[in-house]
Amino acid sequence: MESLFGRRTVVASYDLQSQLTALSDRVDPRLGIDPERLMMRHTLFPYYTAFQPSEVRNKAAADLLGSGTASIHVRLGIATFSIQRPRRLRYCPDCVEVAVSEDRDATWLRGHQLPGNIVCHVHGTILIDGAVEIDGLNRHAFSHLDTSSSAVIAPSLPEKTGDLLKCIARAQHCLCASIRPVRELDDWKGHYRERLASVGLMRSACKVDHAGLEEALRDVLGPALPFLPAACSSFGEHGWAALMVRYHRKAMHPLFHVLMDFALERLAPVDEPIAPKTSKGAMDASGRHPAALGREARTDWSAIDRRLVIKLRHVRRKIASATPPERLSFASLERGAAGPGWIRKRANRLPLAVAALTTMTETDEAFADRRIAYWTERLFDVPTWQILKAAGIRSDAWSSYTANVEYHRRADRAGRAA
Repeated sequence: MESLFGRRTVVASYDLQSQLTALSDRVDPRLGIDPERLMMRHTLFPYYTAFQPSEVRNKAAADLLGSGTASIHVRLGIATFSIQRPRRLRYCPDCVEVAVSEDRDATWLRGHQLPGNIVCHVHGTILIDGAVEIDGLNRHAFSHLDTSSSAVIAPSLPEKTGDLLKCIARAQHCLCASIRPVRELDDWKGHYRERLASVGLMRSACKVDHAGLEEALRDVLGPALPFLPAACSSFGEHGWAALMVRYHRKAMHPLFHVLMDFALERLAPVDEPIAPKTSKGAMDASGRHPAALGREARTDWSAIDRRLVIKLRHVRRKIASATPPERLSFASLERGAAGPGWIRKRANRLPLAVAALTTMTETDEAFADRRIAYWTERLFDVPTWQILKAAGIRSDAWSSYTANVEYHRRADRAGRAA
């Protein structure tokens, strides 16, 4: 510590190392490493300040460049976040293999230490806990990556879940690549509500469709939720999703922003988001009064289409929550939202509703998997065939769905452990 920083009392930190100016003064000047570069490339400063207001970001930078060891984690709210930091430094065995093949020393990588990530953002491989405890007793030492005393390698993930976790890990790692433009806390509510409106998740110009938002997040993130921190599965009035679309009294954890952005990017946009109503007697875009446009102008099919999409989401949620599970069929969704055959007869005028119905309709395999998930959660320590029988799977198809049972068993155990 005295050689690197000029002081023996400096505390080593894997995420937010302070005294960077003192460190850069002792690094060979031919390397051209200034303190700002150290902060941006070798700490988690870009990650933890990505969604912080300008005042907090500037003070955090001053803490890292100076001697603010004691205040930096408190200033950024890390100590009070519901998503905690990893307990041990982690590494990816594939990254280690690449380093060795290129005659390089394998080192700890900051992208592997981001809260919530359990897979490598490059290879998608499950991260392994190393022997170094983050909050260990010796806070003045630096430890090389040692793979000889690591924990047992975790089993592989289902392909769909692994791909989803890898995408989330990449999105988290992107926060480390560059500093994001500053957005003050008061601006986040409007930012997210505008994005919700673009995908039809606003009931009106000022009311969020919270039930629809929760459903959309579960649809997109569902396979990954059992493997993410428990706080990511907390929904409802006081859940993280509801807090994201209200005024931000304090900064939210970066992972919540990543998950919200990830989900909204994967929802189909509506052509004309809900907006405040126009005044009575207003002209249309061509300068003509609506009354002059005839009967078709009086029936606003685009507005009906948008409202049907929102109603279909509510119907879908109602059917999907039924116990035991009920099939999400085109007919049942249409019947609940508008009546038997109503949308099908007007398909050319309701493209958004037809597209939503097509997306929401379950395949035979998806409905079978949902039944298996339902009965796996309720039947403990029973043979696989009993779960498949309870789920209504024909005996000649049991071999095709055995893997589904094992997947839901692992997810159920992971959820209970969290």
